[in-house]
Amino acid sequence: MPFHMNLEIPIKTLTTVSAPARTEKHAAKRTKGKIWIDLDNTPHVPFFAPIIEELQKCNYSVMVTARDCFQVRELADLLHLNYKLIGHHSGKSKIRKVAGLCFRALQLIPTILRERPDLAISHCSRSQLIASILCRVSSFFLGDYEFATAWIFVYPTWHMRPEVIPDETLPWYPSRNLKYPGIKEDVYVPRFVPKPGIRAQLGLREDDLVVTVRPAASEAHYHSQQSDELFEAAVEYLSNEPDLKFRAARCAFRRKSWTG
Repeated sequence: MPFHMNLEIPIKTLTTVSAPARTEKHAAKRTKGKIWIDLDNTPHVPFFAPIIEELQKCNYSVMVTARDCFQVRELADLLHLNYKLIGHHSGKSKIRKVAGLCFRALQLIPTILRERPDLAISHCSRSQLIASILCRVSSFFLGDYEFATAWIFVYPTWHMRPEVIPDETLPWYPSRNLKYPGIKEDVYVPRFVPKPGIRAQLGLREDDLVVTVRPAASEAHYHSQQSDELFEAAVEYLSNEPDLKFRAARCAFRRKSWTG
């Protein structure tokens, strides 16, 4: 069954956008409102791609901003998204993260004031949340990390998360919380189509089993050293299998580096 996320609930509460002139021509072009989506990290690109498409089908105007971080820009280009690149990754240090987050929020403000969106949507983009509050724009904040810490006096207008996450783990007011079935990967994985010819490029046969493993997010604030140790142990175990064709690219570990 296709996954369906209903964003109409908060959007319907927006003030109707007035047309510049009361003519049939302008009425035909009138949209339901302008939605601002911020792509703050790599997974946000495939996650929001089908949502952007659906919003546009429903006659919403969509503006997109993106942070130059990890593979955000490359994926946005691959999916032919129309976006404005604002800000970049600030490094692993917590102090640099906080400073970079606040600085990017300030960088976003001129675009917000010019575009005047009705609603800001993101998947844990705190820069967008801060900028939205400063510019008095309603915010719709999606999240799937139950151990995330909330900021005092910095709350989104609405918060949505997978229904599997217990209510007691949420830092926001219950009246602001919405739920959806499944997890965020359910939104975009059904649309995934492997790149033609990728097996040949990797030296694999068509009947070979292909498994993709993602390294730990070593620069994330929630990173644990145990994640690196588990990943390294898994790669070492798999690479010793005689019938396994091992391919790795730029996977740096604490004690050694693998390339292939």
